[in-house]
Amino acid sequence: MSSTLSQLKQQLAALEPARSPGEKGFTLGVDQVDAALGCGLPRGCLHEVFAHEVGDAGASAGFALALALRAAGEGRHIVWVRHAFAVLEQGDLYAPGLAQFGIDPDRVLLISAKSETMVLRAGLEALRSPALGAVLLEIWGKAGFLDLTASRRMMLAASRSGVTGFVLRAAGQPQPSSSLTRWQVRAAPSVGLAAGAPSNPVFDILLDRHRAGIAGGRWHLEWNRDRKSFDLSAAQPARFDEPLATPKRSAAKPLPGSVVSLPVDRPAASPEDQKPFRKTG
Repeated sequence: MSSTLSQLKQQLAALEPARSPGEKGFTLGVDQVDAALGCGLPRGCLHEVFAHEVGDAGASAGFALALALRAAGEGRHIVWVRHAFAVLEQGDLYAPGLAQFGIDPDRVLLISAKSETMVLRAGLEALRSPALGAVLLEIWGKAGFLDLTASRRMMLAASRSGVTGFVLRAAGQPQPSSSLTRWQVRAAPSVGLAAGAPSNPVFDILLDRHRAGIAGGRWHLEWNRDRKSFDLSAAQPARFDEPLATPKRSAAKPLPGSVVSLPVDRPAASPEDQKPFRKTG
């Protein structure tokens, strides 16, 4: 583990210079949400992102990555420390998928840690480097070592460096922590595009706690990869424990060109056409 930390220190030291002191906060890009949060979220502290259920692990990871991208700013690197058990449960990160999400895969420094303690040690070391934009710590399971003492150390490191940390929990319950905010996330239906084209991901998010005394809230946010910002989704949230309502879908425009109608009084294909494929040549 010591050799791994030494290599990490060398890589972090070779990155960009420290951020300017004036970069104190970041927004989500939605006026209604940013106003409720008190003009956005502060940098240089710790935030927690929980999956509402294990099946929402992908949605929580996407929301945490979107927040990290907003917090990192233009061009700065993001360190993602993944618990090996999370890799076994969810698989490795997919570089083309990161690009489709709106982030250059070269900006993500990926660290795979075998244990929870290794995740915390590597994450703490990354939070101490002012050259970074954000740090993601992904822990799977109970996270018994992530207690008040560990979270305070990370908060202190983040406040000194100005780097924003995000603790991602996909299969665990909230516990006492020094993190500034705590979010619960689950996947939400998105509005389909014409011709069945894939639409932007939508997150059903709940602000469960804010240590600054800001009241919680719930929103449906759609991630826009081109602007690298959130938008309000067409679906309106109810209570977080209620099933989500399917948003109204706009009628899909037909594809150009004529379509041959099928016969109603005979099979669509002749018996000869229904035979298995034959080799030719």
